[in-house]
Amino acid sequence: MKTFILILVCVLYSAQGMALENNLALSYAKDRSDCEQKFESVFICGSTLHQLEIIHLIQQARKYPIGEEIWQDIKNSGKRLLIAHSEGAVTFAGKSLAPMTSALSDGRGASAVILFNFEIPITGSHRVGGTQQEWTEFTKIQNFFHELVHARNYMAGVTQLYYLEEQVIETENIFRFQSTPLNLNLRSLDHAKGEQIWFPNTRR
Repeated sequence: MKTFILILVCVLYSAQGMALENNLALSYAKDRSDCEQKFESVFICGSTLHQLEIIHLIQQARKYPIGEEIWQDIKNSGKRLLIAHSEGAVTFAGKSLAPMTSALSDGRGASAVILFNFEIPITGSHRVGGTQQEWTEFTKIQNFFHELVHARNYMAGVTQLYYLEEQVIETENIFRFQSTPLNLNLRSLDHAKGEQIWFPNTRR
């Protein structure tokens, strides 16, 4: 009897996980009244101004080769993405969510959610430090792109679960170099292997 119950629980948990893999974005969208479906499988949530800012940041990211690559991967993943304004997300410099199943890393992919405070200044809300105790810029667009890469990795099923942040930071740095090649401090090369530490920006 115990074995049967355990098997039933595992089956139900697995089924729930599989459902969330495809429907997490839809679940978030249903809980909010300010969501619109944009860009085929992408939902954008927030006030009219927030939605315009989200679209603007997506367009800004797509101006650069790595940004366009990430966006096309998201569109071609066959999964849904929800991008929502969230005032609380500023504490963590944005959050990207997905069901923690093997689909995130085995190529199947999963639906994803990005929570981001789109009211932060263009200079960013956090400072980024490296192992050499120097500061690297972390602007609003760089911060948003960081979360966009997380979402792409989840949706495409290419997340390296034990190298999650480092994997994203390496891609983020490609964007950083492509978008600000002339103004970038060369010491940012120290972050090429994904070494970053986030701090709230006390200069605000």
